[in-house]
Amino acid sequence: MTLVDTEARTRIATDLTTNLFVEAGAGTGKTQSLVNRILGLVTTGTFPNGIADLAAITFTENAAAELRNRVRQQLDRAVADPALAADERMRFRAALASLDDASLSTLHGFALRLLSDFTLEADLPLGFTVQDDIRAGLARDLWWARSVDAALADPALAAVWTTCLALELTPRALRVIADRMQADWDQLESMVVARPAVPLWDMPAVVGPLREAVSRYADVGPEGDPLTAYLRGPLPTLLDDLDAEPDDLGRASVLLNQAIKTGCGNRAAWLKTGTPKSGPVNLLVQADSAWQAQLSAVRTACTEQLVRWLRDAVLDDAARRQTEGSLHFHDLLVLARRLLQKPQVREALHHRWPVIMVDEFQDTDPLQVEIVHLLASATFPDSWQECDAAGGRLFFVGDPKQSIYRFRRADVELYNAVRETIAVRPQLVQNFRSRPGILRVVNHSLRKLMDGKPGQVPYAELMAAREEVPGDKGPNVLLLGKGHATDMAGVRQEEAAHVATICRQAAGHWTVRDGRLAACAAGGAHRPA
Repeated sequence: MTLVDTEARTRIATDLTTNLFVEAGAGTGKTQSLVNRILGLVTTGTFPNGIADLAAITFTENAAAELRNRVRQQLDRAVADPALAADERMRFRAALASLDDASLSTLHGFALRLLSDFTLEADLPLGFTVQDDIRAGLARDLWWARSVDAALADPALAAVWTTCLALELTPRALRVIADRMQADWDQLESMVVARPAVPLWDMPAVVGPLREAVSRYADVGPEGDPLTAYLRGPLPTLLDDLDAEPDDLGRASVLLNQAIKTGCGNRAAWLKTGTPKSGPVNLLVQADSAWQAQLSAVRTACTEQLVRWLRDAVLDDAARRQTEGSLHFHDLLVLARRLLQKPQVREALHHRWPVIMVDEFQDTDPLQVEIVHLLASATFPDSWQECDAAGGRLFFVGDPKQSIYRFRRADVELYNAVRETIAVRPQLVQNFRSRPGILRVVNHSLRKLMDGKPGQVPYAELMAAREEVPGDKGPNVLLLGKGHATDMAGVRQEEAAHVATICRQAAGHWTVRDGRLAACAAGGAHRPA
């Protein structure tokens, strides 16, 4: 069978002196193309020191383990292949023996290797450790509790905390911001946060219109009208509560818990009294607008002061972790980038890994992009965009349609920016996983949704390698979820029942592909479900 993307696959495996950016759709053999390129590099003797010169970075530990196993299997076959020349088999045998020295790992694993090899240059203590997610979470909880206690006791922040607590801006609300800052603390280093003075309250601007509304309109409003009732009852009570407070902060707390009503009352009923409803309503709106503007200004100033404190606290904690050698996963990436910004270290590592491959590139983040380009560049660039990587040093493979990790700073625009720096961009579109009918549905649906607008990527249609199965009665696509349950337990029960019904319909009637039968001449690759 001739594949529609044979030229692209051949180039991946044989054009070893050109930087490539491969876009590989789902089920197109992306990992195998990566393996084929590695084998090509081994065959041609591209690695000066053997396969240990290879750095291949992927997204998960499972993917890294699968890649290593696939490479090992292919090397095993090549070593035993009598059709290969003796010198080729020798290269494959050497690569197999030193495969464990190759850096085939996740980005965090790769960063850990850099820091372990240059611990002192990274300003880390010998024997530093990396905390797992559970320990890191417990450490963050302890840090937060201690930081809040210290901040509440800080005389410089006393007035701000008093105002925040009165306005219901609690430490618990700040914890969400703190967690986000901890997750991306490297971005805080260049962040400038103002520390504005907290503005003074102007309570007369709020209370004055309220008093005027009561004095002018409470006695002339129509009986039984909601606005009249408000002017005669709740609003005077609110004014009494405001008068009872000794300071403006107390008055602000009262207003926070007793909203000023501006939308009640019957317009026609007020007109019958000869007094337009707009008279009291305009005063209430004036008072509420003054209150909301002051509340927003005070909250903003308080928040900015606390964000400034929080920024410093997060950076201090990151510095402490580095000094003590007790790192979180994100610390690995930040410190690895810092390490590579030191010319002598970068030059040494540049020569150690003459080939860098990045799998699942659609899930990359800015730190990974910087680390990879700093390693690959022949010069010392000020930014990754200025990277001067010799041909064949960089190989990226990914599928932007499968990017789901924006919350981890993966960004389609960053993906596209890196893509544009690589001139040669082969595409893999021949799908080996799905039957033709499924791909027809997928192509038809996604072609309309993914149109290449800003923040989006254009859809590349997938072509089926598998053939239709004659006489197959099974459907190509089934839509599940026709139930009407409103709670999650009910939804799961209905879903399970629907799946069970489909399985009963499929048994003995649908045709399925069985990989165990692929090599059997009599049975073929298909059988009844």
